[in-house]
Amino acid sequence: MSGYLSRLKQIENEKNFHNSPESELTKPPKGASVSFVSSVSEENKKNSDIQLLQIEMVRAWLCRINELVEDHNLVLNKCRNDPEALEYFLKHAKEVN
Repeated sequence: MSGYLSRLKQIENEKNFHNSPESELTKPPKGASVSFVSSVSEENKKNSDIQLLQIEMVRAWLCRINELVEDHNLVLNKCRNDPEALEYFLKHAKEVN
């Protein structure tokens, strides 16, 4: 496992995800209208599609370098939430191609 992946795994293992505010579901404010119709602009959708493709590139790279499957979600979740991490892993994924 690369040094970055080892540090990332160690940091993520030390976190307590079950007690973090990020893991709690929030309710919309009382009286708020909840709609399932997407109000996402076309540009945001395009950016989202690009990020999904980038995440898949990182996933393929993790498979090519024989990274443990158990660690894939750790890396992919980090990429989804941290643009700098995504950029870091994409750089390595592109070097392998």
